[in-house]
Amino acid sequence: MDIRLPASPPPGPVPSPPPSPVPNPASGPAPSPAPAPGPAPSPAPAPGPAPDSASVTPHLDSHGSEPSTVAFQTPSAKAEAMQQFVETHFQTLDPNRDGFLSRSEIRAARQKPEFAGADQQRMLYALEKNVGELEEYANDEFGDENDGITRQDMRAFVAEAHKSPSNNTIQEITGDYQTHSSPQARQLLALFEKNLPKLDGDKDGFVSRAEIQAALADPQFKDDDAALIAVLQRRRSDLEEFSNDEWGDENQGVTLEDMKAFVKEAEAHPNADAVQFVLTDFNNSSARLAQSIPRANPAHFARPLYATPDNPAASIRIQPGLSQGTYNDCFFLSPLAGVIQNDPAAVARMIKDNHNGTYTVTFPGAPDKPITVTPPTDAELALGASSGQDGTWLSVLEKAYAYHRNRESGQPNPNPYEQIDSGGLLGTGLQIVTGHSSDQDILAVTSKAATREKLKASLAQKGAITASTFGAGSSDKNIMPSHVYAVLGYDPATDRVTIRNPWGAGGEPRGIAHPDSQQDGVFSLTMDEFYQLFNLVAYEEK
Repeated sequence: MDIRLPASPPPGPVPSPPPSPVPNPASGPAPSPAPAPGPAPSPAPAPGPAPDSASVTPHLDSHGSEPSTVAFQTPSAKAEAMQQFVETHFQTLDPNRDGFLSRSEIRAARQKPEFAGADQQRMLYALEKNVGELEEYANDEFGDENDGITRQDMRAFVAEAHKSPSNNTIQEITGDYQTHSSPQARQLLALFEKNLPKLDGDKDGFVSRAEIQAALADPQFKDDDAALIAVLQRRRSDLEEFSNDEWGDENQGVTLEDMKAFVKEAEAHPNADAVQFVLTDFNNSSARLAQSIPRANPAHFARPLYATPDNPAASIRIQPGLSQGTYNDCFFLSPLAGVIQNDPAAVARMIKDNHNGTYTVTFPGAPDKPITVTPPTDAELALGASSGQDGTWLSVLEKAYAYHRNRESGQPNPNPYEQIDSGGLLGTGLQIVTGHSSDQDILAVTSKAATREKLKASLAQKGAITASTFGAGSSDKNIMPSHVYAVLGYDPATDRVTIRNPWGAGGEPRGIAHPDSQQDGVFSLTMDEFYQLFNLVAYEEK
């Protein structure tokens, strides 16, 4: 599976069952690992705390006490604090004096008495967890960047944090440095108390799974209230365990006592996995909403379908916004990226605005089965795929596909999104968005010469192409297991294949070239690398 869960390294997938020989059960990110309070493409999935309007210059007490200023929240301020810490303590952290801080060296430093302070422990936690990401920032090694973090890496990291503070990778790394967990935990408690009368419909004191799912579909929950709903949906079973307020298993729902106990745990053990999983999801949800297109009228619930309503196709683009959310639907989003690359107007034609508060979506693969949906709520936007500032068109398509699969399943689910969260076969998503069947190749029994010819022919015909990874993935290169990527190009002159991770920013592999040096999920592979990392390819048959 390729869902983004908080953990180390970010964003990481939960493996799905091994694929059958040709149909690959890819389960889409995000984003999206050890817990990281900060997607996917996200994008992944994006992760990280929502940008704060004020950056406070950080000051780390050399004796390990809490920072002498108020908690700083902006990614750039946190990046500066991390860089300052590394510069100050580099000699102590690097006992072998090779100029690289390895994961084992940072882990060993956490046991040293000079780093016993709570804030220093949080700093070392963030550095250890993100060695693989931080060592990529400066090109200061021969071959793969895998020896550890250098001073140059940290300086380049700070520069990138100032340049692109909303980048998923930046937010994930800086989100892992939690200067304080308790203020965020208390914020969640306050939001829960505020919304409890609306959430607890039967007034039994428990916010149950059914009540959370009803809130997901309720447009009245906006902004931070909606981010709370997203956290409850993702972490209900974790939150209800914090207090012992039920007979037997804690499974009736989340209570006020659970949330109060969560705050106590956050104050006592701010880096505990149980705490960080919850805070990660809150940060990710808040960030995804902050990066969504704003409402045309703050009093309205719905956000605009397109940023350019007079020219919808101009808003339908892969970059910069298309990114997978928490659902395992890479098998749907990656072929959609191929359609967008070839004909964005074709995507616009799928959506009809009924001008009555609903949209009707007709997928090319189900022309006689249109599906009508309401605009995505903020809670649905906080969990699902995003097209960012370009509008909600991607969220509308994802919602319609979830409802389509729910209708076709024969066993309707109260939460239709669960129908796409279980993944799908490699050709399923390609067929629904193109209306065409797919020609699928198992690379292990397909020659490279044949693949070269098929890539050239399909791209020349403007066909959508997807490729899926092996069930084991390649963790050292940040290639996710059983994950479907879009194939966007092939250059015969260099024999390189251009690939896109549906997570978007933060979905780049390690040690592999990025054609444009951008953190946008797009990278290129030699044909040999392509065969090493991917096992199946699906070509749209026109």
